[in-house]
Amino acid sequence: MPLPAENYVSQVLSRARFRAGIALWAIAVAFMLCWMGAIIYAPYALVSGQTNLAHYIYRFYSFLCHQIPSRSFHLGASPFAVCARCFGIYAGLTAGLFMYPLFRSMRSPESPSRIWLLLAPIPTMTDFALTYFGIWENTHLSRSVTGAILGIGCAFFIVPGLIDVAQTDWKKVFNRSVKEEKEQSTLTTDPSSRAVPSDYSSPSRRI
Repeated sequence: MPLPAENYVSQVLSRARFRAGIALWAIAVAFMLCWMGAIIYAPYALVSGQTNLAHYIYRFYSFLCHQIPSRSFHLGASPFAVCARCFGIYAGLTAGLFMYPLFRSMRSPESPSRIWLLLAPIPTMTDFALTYFGIWENTHLSRSVTGAILGIGCAFFIVPGLIDVAQTDWKKVFNRSVKEEKEQSTLTTDPSSRAVPSDYSSPSRRI
């Protein structure tokens, strides 16, 4: 059975949306590379005399991480801008974004099963809980590796969202929204749509 004409998507438009999805993915990868670069550059800026720049970088990431030196990787004597666990999460997210096209199609906005999103935080939660209850003391390696697992898991749900944004016909969505607003406005201003007064609105009609 042939599809309605409004459901037809031209090949040219399809290729354009595919390129838009690739562009959004590339922007996300570039952003995360810069994000990771700033984390690693902070201690270098500190030891190289760029104290003002280092201060701003550490200050910015302080809103996202506790930055406890004993729980952070170091470059020389200076810690990274975030702790080992946060570093692992961001590194995993960067790696996951970069590797995504190797494992899944960049044309499909379909996400993996949600069970993977629920499983991804378990290693990090376990690593934290074991230390919190005094069962064992976690290390920089355990924090960063379990954090990386979480970051990679998140990446495989972020990219489909970017692809979905790229493939959405925003002009059609906007036009539909405007049309619905106009229809609602017509209903509220049309005299025929107003409620008819009941008999109790007139004293002469009261029983």
